[in-house]
Amino acid sequence: MNKFVVATLLVLVFLTEPAQAHRFSTSFLQLDSGQDHPQEFDWSWRIVEHDLAVVAPFLVNNQKQLLPLAELAAQQQSFADFVATRVSFNAECSLEVLPVVQLTREVYAGQEFVVIHGHGGCPLALLKEVQVNKVFAEIKNHKVIIEIGDKEKHGVLSQAQTTWQVE
Repeated sequence: MNKFVVATLLVLVFLTEPAQAHRFSTSFLQLDSGQDHPQEFDWSWRIVEHDLAVVAPFLVNNQKQLLPLAELAAQQQSFADFVATRVSFNAECSLEVLPVVQLTREVYAGQEFVVIHGHGGCPLALLKEVQVNKVFAEIKNHKVIIEIGDKEKHGVLSQAQTTWQVE
């Protein structure tokens, strides 16, 4: 993660009272040029595992942990529908989601994250808009930090602003 993300996390941590820390959550939508496929861009959405349990309970077990790969495979259609109704780009840049079995887990700052991977169906230079839907109604006070790697551009989406215009 780059300096912007780290700085944002530090501000959130230091300006939040301990009793309020559970009142917000943050996920990260990162977009990068496809190095081996320049006609489309790569994207990944890092979301804390317990938040994923709220927005996509079919992907986690009773302990709110990501299902094993064999069980995930059976959720492919529900997973594809879930992502398609949550993340979108401008019309020229279709959303492609990699198969559910390609989800990965990461630990960052003591949090268990699940990473969803995909491609945008256009060169990154044609990306004009990023929209995240429904998540903010499902997780109150949630923020999505958007990063475009090679452009060093950043945006933050929230319940008040669900669409980010790439400039």
